[in-house]
Amino acid sequence: MLTGGLYSPHETCDGGQFTAAELDAVMDVANLRGIPVAAHCGGAEAAIAFSERGGRSVEHGYLLNEEAATVMAANGTWLVPTVGVTHDQEYIEAEKWPKHAAERSREVLPGHAEALKMCIAAGVRIATGADLNPIGVRLHRELEMLERAGMDRRAVLHAASVGGRELNGFGGATGPAPGAAADLILLEGNPMDSLGALRRPLLVVTHGRPVAGELAG
Repeated sequence: MLTGGLYSPHETCDGGQFTAAELDAVMDVANLRGIPVAAHCGGAEAAIAFSERGGRSVEHGYLLNEEAATVMAANGTWLVPTVGVTHDQEYIEAEKWPKHAAERSREVLPGHAEALKMCIAAGVRIATGADLNPIGVRLHRELEMLERAGMDRRAVLHAASVGGRELNGFGGATGPAPGAAADLILLEGNPMDSLGALRRPLLVVTHGRPVAGELAG
């Protein structure tokens, strides 16, 4: 929790919550043990410090700037933007977020979109995360929000598949070949035509094992 976030009335999205010495201690131990570290982080200054110390991924990145994007790209730090928490105002209204949280979400929305665009331009690797429950349902909405924030369809699909695999240490790609880890979904439609095609897959195969879909049985 390198910075505050949207929901607490006593924090800001980019206000740091670690001293340099504390962050050094956390990252020194994590790096020594080979443990990847994900950071809840909204601000540029905290993201730079985290990335320079070997941080694996920045979650949210509400108010990142060009410098942070450049540093993250150079160090291989991922961004999991969770843009739904700012862009999905319909959800926020329906869920009756506290007034301060809803207002902060609206205030941060333009900066969040710009941060994502700067990271894309800098070459920061991106994976998807929903941040809101229920995760399965929210993930599909997150893909739509990523497009609303300025990410193109192919990049969204990459972030939701290969990006997620690679961030979590499962390799960068799979393929329908002997010996490959078969992580596949069978769809009725083409997600390049409509992201809605992803919502009801006919078959989901993970590590070669059917786990969901009407054809899984």
